[in-house]
Amino acid sequence: MDLLIPIAANVIVGLLLAALFLGRRRSEGPSLTSAREALAVFQSRYPDSQGAVTLGDDGQAALIALTPAAGVGLVHRHGRRWNARMLQPGDLESVTVANEQELVLSMADFGWPYSRVRLADPDERSRWLSRLVQLDKQAGGSPDREGAHA
Repeated sequence: MDLLIPIAANVIVGLLLAALFLGRRRSEGPSLTSAREALAVFQSRYPDSQGAVTLGDDGQAALIALTPAAGVGLVHRHGRRWNARMLQPGDLESVTVANEQELVLSMADFGWPYSRVRLADPDERSRWLSRLVQLDKQAGGSPDREGAHA
């Protein structure tokens, strides 16, 4: 009987902490609201870059067709910050479609293992899939592809 109050207090505190944790985990945080914003994030890392931006439908990522034919830019939210990356041949292990709406880019870099870009428009998704697969194929004949990011 003496332990009933401490046990009840621990259960209540545990439930409160679990509710707080789930509430913070559910909050999506900031998202990209425009192509201009995505390009600004990318240019903070690569200042001279220009290109056409395709914003992910959920605002969590963007793909940039860099000009003149300099490759593909990627902006992706990791936690509370935005990361920008210029994808070159050898950076991608594979590109697949998941849930019929998401491009999944598996990277050769263990520090950034993958990115998901949600594109509901099938034509846009198909164009990007083709471009990214082509980028991946460019690295196929590269003798130093293995271990490039180790």
